[in-house]
Amino acid sequence: MLPTNTAGTDGGHFEEGERVREELLETLRAGPGEAARREGAIGANGPAPSRWTLRTIRASVDWLVVESK
Repeated sequence: MLPTNTAGTDGGHFEEGERVREELLETLRAGPGEAARREGAIGANGPAPSRWTLRTIRASVDWLVVESK
C-alpha cells in the first residue's frame, strides 16, 4: 500500500473550496431574498418566494450558473 501524500492539504485550494461552500450554505439557509423576489415574484411588487426553487437559486447565486456556448 502506498503512503498518502498530505503535503498540500493545509490551506490553498481546499480552504478556498470550504469558504465557498460555507458562503453558499449561508445564502441558502437565509432563504430567498431580493434577487429571488425579482426572479420569482408574482406581479411587479410581489413578496419574495417562501421556498427555494432552481430558478431562484440561479438568480441569487450567480456564480453557480455555467454559461453554455
